Amino acid sequence: MCPERKGINMDKKTKSFWMYTIILFTVALVLVLISLFMTDYKADYESNVQSIQNELLQLKNENVKLKEEKAGLEVKVNQMSADQAAIQENENRYAEAVENIYLADGECIRGDYEEAKEILDKVDPTILKEQIRGRYQSVKAKIEANL
Repeated sequence: MCPERKGINMDKKTKSFWMYTIILFTVALVLVLISLFMTDYKADYESNVQSIQNELLQLKNENVKLKEEKAGLEVKVNQMSADQAAIQENENRYAEAVENIYLADGECIRGDYEEAKEILDKVDPTILKEQIRGRYQSVKAKIEANL
């Protein structure tokens, strides 16, 4: 081979060497950058997962508290419903007692004191308010005076 050719071949080999070196360096740099990107991405991903898990835990705790509060409110509602039913029952008993006092008084006016006594015996005087209790005593006195 000719020495000139040898220099050209050497020159080509040197160029090829540097070309491969640059390509390998570039590939290595790209791989390092991809690795860094993936590491950052992974760290962000793990951070987001941890954040979501913390939020989920908070929501579960809040859900438990709300369920307990709901149960407490249901107990209160049931108690209030029972109280309302008791109040309604007392009002019905009181209204019935007042009605029976007036019915008994009407029977007294008609002169049927036996029927008036039967009606008045249905009345529980302990539930009566003071004003109607006076009326009850008056009707009772009429009945007793005429029996």
